[in-house]
Amino acid sequence: MSDWTDTLPEAARAYLEGRRLDEVECIIADLPGIARGKAVPASKFARQKHFHLPDSIFYQTITGDWAEAAGEEGFIERDMVLTPDFSTATAAPWTADWTLQVIHDAADRNGDPIACAPRNVLRRVVAMYEARGLTPVVAPEMEFYLIARNLDPAREIAPMVGRSGRPAAARQAYSMTAVDEFGPVIDDIYDFAEAMGFEIDGITQEGGAGQLEINLRHGDPVRLADEVFYFKRMIREAALRHDCFATFMAKPIADEPGSAMHIHHSVMDARSGENLFAGADGEETDALRHFIGGLQKHLPAAIAVLAPYVNSYRRYVRDSSAPINLAWARDNRTTGLRIPLSPPEARRVENRLAGMDCNPYLGIAASLACGLLGLDGAVEPEPEFHGDAYAGELDIPNVLGTALDLFRRGRGSARDAGAGLRPGLFRRQAFGIRGIPAGDQPLGTRAPAVERLRRGPGPAHRPRREYLEQDEGMNLLHSNDRPGRFPPSWYAATTEPPAPFAPLEGETRADVCVIGAGFTGLSAALHLAGRGFDVVLIEAHRVGFGASGRNGGQLGSGQRIEQPAVERLVGRDDAAKLWALAEDAKALVKDLIARHGIDCDLRPGVAHLGFTRREAVDEQRYAEHLAARYDYEEIEKLDREAAQALCPSPKYVGGTLDMGAAHLNPLAFAFGLARAARDAGVRIFETSEVHRIDRGDPATVRTGRGLVRADHVILACNGYLGGLDAGVAARVMPINNFVVATEPLGEAANRVLTRDVAVADTRFVINYFRLSPDKRLLFGGGESYGYRFPRDIAATVRKPMTEIFPHLADVRIDHAWGGTLAITMKRLPYLARLAPNMLNASGYSGHGLGTATHAGKLMADAIAGQAEGFDTMARIPTRPFPGGAGLRTPLLVLAMTWFSLRDRLGV
Repeated sequence: MSDWTDTLPEAARAYLEGRRLDEVECIIADLPGIARGKAVPASKFARQKHFHLPDSIFYQTITGDWAEAAGEEGFIERDMVLTPDFSTATAAPWTADWTLQVIHDAADRNGDPIACAPRNVLRRVVAMYEARGLTPVVAPEMEFYLIARNLDPAREIAPMVGRSGRPAAARQAYSMTAVDEFGPVIDDIYDFAEAMGFEIDGITQEGGAGQLEINLRHGDPVRLADEVFYFKRMIREAALRHDCFATFMAKPIADEPGSAMHIHHSVMDARSGENLFAGADGEETDALRHFIGGLQKHLPAAIAVLAPYVNSYRRYVRDSSAPINLAWARDNRTTGLRIPLSPPEARRVENRLAGMDCNPYLGIAASLACGLLGLDGAVEPEPEFHGDAYAGELDIPNVLGTALDLFRRGRGSARDAGAGLRPGLFRRQAFGIRGIPAGDQPLGTRAPAVERLRRGPGPAHRPRREYLEQDEGMNLLHSNDRPGRFPPSWYAATTEPPAPFAPLEGETRADVCVIGAGFTGLSAALHLAGRGFDVVLIEAHRVGFGASGRNGGQLGSGQRIEQPAVERLVGRDDAAKLWALAEDAKALVKDLIARHGIDCDLRPGVAHLGFTRREAVDEQRYAEHLAARYDYEEIEKLDREAAQALCPSPKYVGGTLDMGAAHLNPLAFAFGLARAARDAGVRIFETSEVHRIDRGDPATVRTGRGLVRADHVILACNGYLGGLDAGVAARVMPINNFVVATEPLGEAANRVLTRDVAVADTRFVINYFRLSPDKRLLFGGGESYGYRFPRDIAATVRKPMTEIFPHLADVRIDHAWGGTLAITMKRLPYLARLAPNMLNASGYSGHGLGTATHAGKLMADAIAGQAEGFDTMARIPTRPFPGGAGLRTPLLVLAMTWFSLRDRLGV
């Protein structure tokens, strides 16, 4: 026996004790949740560290056919690298010889996890919780039918014949006599589970004829999904031993209840281990409500994950032990979301929508991701439903076609509840199902696929939930703002915009077409016009509409990450060039303001303050590093006394003050650039959203009512890129940040700041603030990864603001607004040549005032033939987020990724 067996779980070692292992089954779940893999002799398994399977297993449908969307890529069948997770090793006790099963993790040849592998999807969602200091706990319930052997797909399914010799009878829920009828099968299930090391919390007879339910002990989501994956296989094997079949179809028998995989959720504080859903007094908490609110708001876009087949929607029928809406209630099994009776330490939410036919990894991931979005956005649920929810409205999709449409265009990270599924799941699953002839549908569907997909609600049906009322997919350009209107910011309230520019209509020609009129696009257009180029600048809303007109207005030194990290990433030589470019960026902003007479309240000084002595010392050591290696002498060290003298908050214990940095009114600066570009001859078009770019020479940029043919195209969209370029979208992810402006503080402003400087602190979700000329506190804090802003931005930001300044708890907030910026994996900007005549700059990661303005100039220089600065920035390695563009488009899950949240823990 090889040494590797010493690392196996106790149950696997007990199973093998005194026996010779014959075979190891190396398995992985495909998208439908079917075990794929290889059976390997134990001697060979011991000699190999990994195995290979083609990635085409993720292009196959439930029937094993190829999905139409496999395309050329699918047929290439690249090898994945499968590495065993020995913690999952367990017996396969139904086999004739001594066999172990081991679930493997899938990665590509570079070692990056395969984004759409279901287990990797769930891991990423769990990592999102961990990044917030939370531990998700789930407990799945598995419902299934034991049915009579049936080899004829055209014949109706019938319940199995029980021990008494009679077919199982319906409507015997919780009957022990009914359970006894299946005794031999259940005995084998218990024996198999014991050999595999699994603990069953209970087996009951459900409402259908031959329908059983197995409850599993609560625990880690990945481990529980592994168990459900294993259990499905094990239950089938137990049934086969007794001349019957087990089916996990959502609705295998027309007049019987469907089979669900109810998912019980709770969320624990990772440090204290306390249940977030119950307070110290045992009462329900805001976290419980917000989790339910997230499920209500986002689950409609994830139903295609929870109910992935045509047959799945036969289960959602009134009065049939399955939900028809997302109502919630306490101890009410007619609702889609239920709070069961439980003591405070076990307080939980039960999601009753998932069918037993869903992939357990993906179903649990989807449900957890939707709940997390609710926690993040403090989403309030609808009022508790009282009475019979079957009498309520149908407000979940009732056919697969509707669910797939919602999944494709769904809001926030709910659509990527699996983070990395979209577009993979949609293309592979949806097109695959649509392509299966009616006669090849899995047993029990009883309706041709095309008919079921076309069958929808009648004309009188009007769903009340906004998901089902959408006519188009969520888009950050429209998710939180009214067309052509600036947000309700203090900047917009106090700054005079340029006269509106007309929308683009008809066809026009230009040397360069710039898309996006923020700092990047305005600077690029202005510098190109100064070099004699004919420039068209297109903006979907108004100039300065995006993050450029909404940010904290801080003009920082260096890059977004500190220079030692830059040095490790690109080497000292390029790090020195990047530092010099960052200094050029600050100088460029100041020069543009002076040259064009832009009135934007430019003031010197940005302080970096820490909450602990270690954080303060780290800031001071960084100042020493900059002085020693880059001759930067503009930073003053602040001990506790100096920090308190500058910012009288009791929270800060020291830091630095960079007088080479500055702060300003960012919207006024953007307006000034727009006026300068207009005066230089740039043709600016507002309220002209770009829908498509046709590459070529010339390229064609298309809006709703016009097009531009241009020799060069510049993408300057940052967090509002949408789907204009998949390669950029995979590397640049939008996140939301929020700012408030208080009422004028008068003399009390000295209790916030005693000098006219800006502050950024060391929190992972950074707080940043400064005083306006009329002595308001402009305070930024809080962030989110979904597409929707919180309903109450003021309340979201007030919490961190009053943590820093408790005396402002009752201050009036006059303005509250949000904006969408964009981050990259390394928090350094992504500059790239997307085609010989197409450039991109984005992903400034909250450091965009100087960097974005400078990036526009660098792209103008590159088009004019001077590309040294652009090429230096373009050499920064920028890896795609795990899951590619799917992670930064609507559903994560999914604007959310595990790495985008690591910054909150400082990992």
